Amino acid sequence: MWKETCVALLLLICVERSLSDYSEICGRPDPTLNPRIRGGQNATQGAWPWMVSLHKRRHICGGSLITKQWVLTAAHCVNGTKASDLTVYLGLWKQAELGTGVAYDVSSIHIYGDVYKRPHNDIALLKLTSSVNFTRTPNIKPMCLANESSSFPAGTSSWVIGWGCISATKTLPDSYPLQEVDVKVYSEDECKKKFSDFTEKMMCTGTATGGKAAGYADSGGPLMSKKGSAWVQSGVVKSGFDDCSGSSPTTRYTRVSEYKSWITSIITVDPPAFIHFS
Repeated sequence: MWKETCVALLLLICVERSLSDYSEICGRPDPTLNPRIRGGQNATQGAWPWMVSLHKRRHICGGSLITKQWVLTAAHCVNGTKASDLTVYLGLWKQAELGTGVAYDVSSIHIYGDVYKRPHNDIALLKLTSSVNFTRTPNIKPMCLANESSSFPAGTSSWVIGWGCISATKTLPDSYPLQEVDVKVYSEDECKKKFSDFTEKMMCTGTATGGKAAGYADSGGPLMSKKGSAWVQSGVVKSGFDDCSGSSPTTRYTRVSEYKSWITSIITVDPPAFIHFS
């Protein structure tokens, strides 16, 4: 009896340890659901299993699941908001089909500094009231985060996703699926030309042809690049072109690698996986 109990406890510990080792599962969607095709388009259902839809009675921002109980998003999405007013949806594809996702309440909001005094600090963490069970919900997975000293040189191929606007006058209809678009990282000098308040704690992306960027309600979502078989989040969408016209499709992001110390100071137990990218 004692031996059986010990074996059972050992197995439980092993299972818990494997579920906490996010580096083994983060940023890895089902490869059959994640074929990347260049250009803005509908995302395949299940292609981005860490994507969050943040609701305050309706969809207001994106985000990314980074552990079984924590979400990374933009500070301006939740500044001045009560945790009890927010709902996080995971495994969602269309806003019109909320029942296909899994809803989680938020227990606490953690914002880095004052985003209005220092615009580069546009980053926040949300703690869920309950943990995601990755075994029971295989369509939901955590995201890998860019480690300190990671670099994303100009021209780095990246992807951004969201349920934002799709034209100058049109928000994405609820019946439309999650949108995805491929972008290129701009150099720091190019970003400074486009944004007077740009700092080294930010990134920016765009395309030479125009028309592809993150728009309204894409805020808080992830900017991602692929390393081997895993997607790594380099940025948190801070702002897109304000009117969604596409006339100057450059998007700013908070640079995730600059905030590792802060993230791990908040998530002291079961921290997310950080992966070096260069």
